[in-house]
Amino acid sequence: MLQGNISVVNNFDGLIKSYFMPQAASPLLTRPSDERMAAYEKAAIQDALAKSRGNRKKAAQILGISEATVYRKTRTYQIKV
Repeated sequence: MLQGNISVVNNFDGLIKSYFMPQAASPLLTRPSDERMAAYEKAAIQDALAKSRGNRKKAAQILGISEATVYRKTRTYQIKV
């Protein structure tokens, strides 16, 4: 009986290792490039500004960031408000 339990534990341990430690990283688990992140960030800010009709304070609330960050990012990405 004890041998059977050990076998189950070993198999379970292998299952956990194979699930949490994949041999090759999935494309979904890799970090996006800086350009891709910048494009995503710019699009999110543009969307929030459109929803808030150009109101930076409301856009900041939508995004969960400070108004100063929205202002700085609009200058960085040359977003017209």
